Amino acid sequence: MNCNQDTKEKIIEAAGIMIKENTDVNKITVRGIAKLAGVGTGLINYYFGSKDNLLAAAIEKRVDDAVAHILNRSEMQSIDPAERIKNMLDTIYELFEAYEKLAKFMLTMELQRGSMQVELYLIPMLKELFQNKKNELELRIIALQILQPLQVAIMSASTFKMYSGVDIYKREERRKFIDTLVNNVAGDARGDENEPGHHFNSR
Repeated sequence: MNCNQDTKEKIIEAAGIMIKENTDVNKITVRGIAKLAGVGTGLINYYFGSKDNLLAAAIEKRVDDAVAHILNRSEMQSIDPAERIKNMLDTIYELFEAYEKLAKFMLTMELQRGSMQVELYLIPMLKELFQNKKNELELRIIALQILQPLQVAIMSASTFKMYSGVDIYKREERRKFIDTLVNNVAGDARGDENEPGHHFNSR
């Protein structure tokens, strides 16, 4: 790792510590992050352009680490890609639930920056699930179809519950909903119209 990359990683790490200690992004300052990282505030602006960009990068790293942790677990290697997708989505949502304000901030920043990092996590598993039945564009559309309902739920859980009847904060209901989303895709991949989960009832 070169000096510039090392400094950049140090700043992201410091921002991550600040996020863990304070989930209100408005109370996190560039000066505070710079002090913790042992750098000048000018370097933060140089590498990231703004506090919001830095915080988004720090949150993305936490999500990256969480996803890598679950996907690298030995038991995950022996289950089919549909189950891996379900477990990954549940893990990401648990992380977002623990840092609700930051999750909303991250999703807003992703839209502004044109970043679709979470969607890209799904592509390798969707490729494995569909094998050669879908091209890259089709896989990316499917990833969006899976993730957008959960993103709506994160941004406004009450609106999502009113629409779907699902209380996303209740793990059992959330997992059932995730199962339904993924099973619909898995059923299409396997050519099975009767794949369990095509019909969801939260009642």
